[in-house]
Amino acid sequence: MFSELKAAANGLIEAALLGADWAEPLAAFAAAAGADGSTLVRDEPPDRGRNGSRSSCLLTTQSISSAVSRYLGGQAPPDPRLMRVSPTLMQGFVTDLDCFTVKEIAASPFYQEFLRPEGLQWHGCSRLTGAEGQPQIYLSLKRAPDRMHYRPQDIRTLNSVLPLLRGAARAAEAVFAAESRERGRLLSAGRRAVIELDARGRIMSANAAAEDMLRGGLVLRGARLAAPQATEQPILDAALARPLGPERQCGLAVLSSGTGNARLVIQALPLTGAARDVFRGVAAMAIITPVEQPSAPSAVLVDLLRQAFGLTPSEARVSALVGQGVPLAQAAQQLGLSEGTVRNYLKASLSKTGVTRQAELAVLVTRLLG
Repeated sequence: MFSELKAAANGLIEAALLGADWAEPLAAFAAAAGADGSTLVRDEPPDRGRNGSRSSCLLTTQSISSAVSRYLGGQAPPDPRLMRVSPTLMQGFVTDLDCFTVKEIAASPFYQEFLRPEGLQWHGCSRLTGAEGQPQIYLSLKRAPDRMHYRPQDIRTLNSVLPLLRGAARAAEAVFAAESRERGRLLSAGRRAVIELDARGRIMSANAAAEDMLRGGLVLRGARLAAPQATEQPILDAALARPLGPERQCGLAVLSSGTGNARLVIQALPLTGAARDVFRGVAAMAIITPVEQPSAPSAVLVDLLRQAFGLTPSEARVSALVGQGVPLAQAAQQLGLSEGTVRNYLKASLSKTGVTRQAELAVLVTRLLG
């Protein structure tokens, strides 16, 4: 068993150093450990004023993904392991029978009404990184009820490769942190403000351009982004929630900047793959681009919109203004049209450009302007 485990642990180290996907090597390690599935979990310390920790990001093998989804969806009885098992996990791999008696397991609704029907029963778990009060990463190995629980000799073998596993986790944290710094540097060179968010929407890092915005129009409330105007907060919250939700979709928002006529176009993008959210703790990034509201449609932009999407002159003028953050009523006034006519032109423009919302049109216009 040791040679197979060592080879599988080296596979995790290789994935860490290359910044590669952990799904396949994690499944290989679970198989070498005689497990039916495995999860890699990032456990965040609680927010101030809240009790308990929160498993905010995880990577799980396909074999047990259904059970894990039900667990995270609150469809399981209270998990008795959270209080007894977690405090001991820096010592090495811990099993169910290290923390519970056979009688307690037989009487536990969590074990008997949730795990057993899901085809799971026995665990071996250890913390890989993180001190108390900091984000912690755990590796959990799971076995079916009809298989032998992890015996002392199994745990000794697992603990013999634990230094390799912890080295892989530290390497992954370092590689993804370096990747994050480089991404911020490249986007800074393009004068784009970039803010990284964790799974709860809290700011983890901001490049220089974003720091300038946080001193200007954007607002921080409890380590979270807030709109310059309170009435626009639901728009910002909805945009930031999309990449953090279960479907990990992109979010868009156009906000007032709080200064002059400028608007802020915010693109919220999920950061997925290769267990980045587990090891880095970054689940999404917000790219923020300030756009000055024009007093009249840009002739260059109007021509670009007409040539690229076949818009009529009127549709292109409306799109140029609205795409640069000018409200519909103001665009109607600038163009000498009724607001209803402007809405009709905008509806036709959205159809021709293939976008569905004004925020998406704003991103399109921003790209056209370079």
